Amino acid sequence: MLHGARLDSAPRVQHWARRLTCSARRAAMAKPFTNSIPHVAIFINDHPYKYFVGSMDAFQAIVKRRTIRKYKQKDIPWDNVVTCLHAGRFAPVAGNVFNMRFIIVKAEAQRKAIAEACMEQYWMQDAPIHIVVVSETLKMERYYGQKGARVYTLHNCAAAAENILLAATALGLGSAWVGAFDEEKIKDICNLPGMVDVQMIITLGYADEHPPVPLKRSIEDICNFGGWHGRVEYPKTGINMWSPYVARIVDETKKAVKKGAKKAHQKAREMVKGKGS
Repeated sequence: MLHGARLDSAPRVQHWARRLTCSARRAAMAKPFTNSIPHVAIFINDHPYKYFVGSMDAFQAIVKRRTIRKYKQKDIPWDNVVTCLHAGRFAPVAGNVFNMRFIIVKAEAQRKAIAEACMEQYWMQDAPIHIVVVSETLKMERYYGQKGARVYTLHNCAAAAENILLAATALGLGSAWVGAFDEEKIKDICNLPGMVDVQMIITLGYADEHPPVPLKRSIEDICNFGGWHGRVEYPKTGINMWSPYVARIVDETKKAVKKGAKKAHQKAREMVKGKGS
C-alpha cells in the first residue's frame, strides 16, 4: 500500500515509481514525484492559491456571511463546491492530524431524508448541495487521548466548517451550518461506518433571501485584558513608550484650540460689525 509512503523518502518513492507502467513512468518523469504518483495524492504539496477563485476580501466575507434558509432552484458549478472543500482542507487542525471527511450529498431524495433527520428542517432540502462533516474521532484519540476525541476533533471540524462558509460567501453562495440532527439517521442515510461521528451539516446554494445584519455585542462587552475582570487597559509605566502618543495628543489639542480661537475671533468681529451698523 502506498498510503503509508512518505513523500520526503526518495528511495521509497523511487521504488514505487519503478513499479508503475511505462506510460505512467513517462508521466512521472515530467513532474516531481509529489505530483505524479496518484496513489500518494493524500499528501500533495501543491500551491494552494490555485484552488481559490473568489474575489471577495476575507473581511468582507466574514461580515457578509449569513445563515441562509431559502435557496433558488439553481445548481451550483461543481468548481465552486470543490473550492469550498479546499477551503475546509486548509483549516488549522491539531497536530496536523486531519481526521475529517466531507460527504457531498446531491441526490434530491437523500437531501429530503437529511432534512427530515435534522429535526424536520424541511428548508434544507431546497439547497442543491449538502456537506456532511464527519470525524474519524479515534484517529485523534490515538494521538491526544480523550481530549483529542472530545475537544480537538470538535475544534478541527468547526474550523473547517467556518472556512467552507466563508469560501461560499466569497463565491456568492448562501450557506447554513446545521447542528441539530439525529446522528444515527444521518449515518444510515449516508451509509457511514459506525466508527465515525457526524459533527455538522452545511447547506450550499444560491440565496433566495437577504437576511439583515443581526445584532452583535460590542467589542467593549466581549473584550477583557489579562483576566475575566480586566475591563480597562492601563497605561504603560514608562513614559518613553507613551511619548509619541502624548506628542500626538498635544499637537491635536493645539490645532483644536487654534481652530476654536479663530472661529471665536471671527464671530466677535461679526458681532462688533453688526453693532456698528
